[in-house]
Amino acid sequence: MAGRIAVVDEHWDVSCAGHVEESDYVRGPDDELDAVYAAVAARELEEELGVVVLRTADTVLRAPAEPGLAAPLRLLDRIAPEPGVHYEQMQLFEARSDGPFVLQAEEVEEHRLLTRAETDALLAGPEPVTHALRWLLARGYWPAGYPAR
Repeated sequence: MAGRIAVVDEHWDVSCAGHVEESDYVRGPDDELDAVYAAVAARELEEELGVVVLRTADTVLRAPAEPGLAAPLRLLDRIAPEPGVHYEQMQLFEARSDGPFVLQAEEVEEHRLLTRAETDALLAGPEPVTHALRWLLARGYWPAGYPAR
């Protein structure tokens, strides 16, 4: 998870997030959507955390910029709009990296790797956490390797 700078206030949120823009649809809005979402996820990881993604499933996205920055990207789920939570089609990916992390100052103020207990304490504590992060975690979207409650 990473502390992301919000428009009005700072909130804890997922480590990276981004939006698919019209320019991301190279072959039109309905063609190869999974590849479009994966490319955008890889771009956001590189922009916000400095993590370069080498592969998603069977597709090679790019060669590594520097040794040690590569992270595999894995599609976890496709999520439809959820009334009262979000209005967008989403794809949720997981990538693992030991860093080093290079934070994009305009987007990410702080990055923390948290244990499950630390995450539970964060959610129960006074620090602001986005509704979307709470919603994802409540539905079981914990990173692989987190122990069950």
